[in-house]
Amino acid sequence: MNSMIEIVSRSNPKVKDFCRRAKNSCKEDFLLEGRLFVKDVAPEAITDLLLTDREKDRAVAEAVLSAGGTVSVVSSAVMEKICGTDSVQQIAAFVRKPEIKRPDRLILLDRLQDPGNAGTIIRSASAFGFGVIFGSDCVNPYGSKAVRSSAGTICSCYVEKSDLASFIPALHSSGWSVFSAEADRTA
Repeated sequence: MNSMIEIVSRSNPKVKDFCRRAKNSCKEDFLLEGRLFVKDVAPEAITDLLLTDREKDRAVAEAVLSAGGTVSVVSSAVMEKICGTDSVQQIAAFVRKPEIKRPDRLILLDRLQDPGNAGTIIRSASAFGFGVIFGSDCVNPYGSKAVRSSAGTICSCYVEKSDLASFIPALHSSGWSVFSAEADRTA
């Protein structure tokens, strides 16, 4: 089993890598913040666990280490830099994007730019068994604010980013019905 590493300097190269990954979530993983949400994720899905209190989160850390992930004990200042929020969590994790089968009901979003709204829609979609397709011109659903707004449900909801101009005709040809709503009264 690997051991926990300690990071106290905000200029540590590992911190710079974590900041880059948190800001620009990639196709592989994204940052999930908060004890409640991190504990709900399978340890095998966590690539890197960050915590400020070694003893308080020992069980989670040991599970992540046993599953092959890395664990970094960081100072509050380092956690604040990585998470980029005023109210810093004591635990955060980089989580592999889940492989979830596409459900029979989808919400397609076009030009949605507010990450808070994106997370709220993911949370609502998950509650009703829907998946969410973000158009290519939408906000990144795996961005930190969208993930926070999803309240952890992004780990259990089918989420995809796609070009809607080609995706919608493909749905039609596969027998799907597509309904549209537009807030513009002249639409």
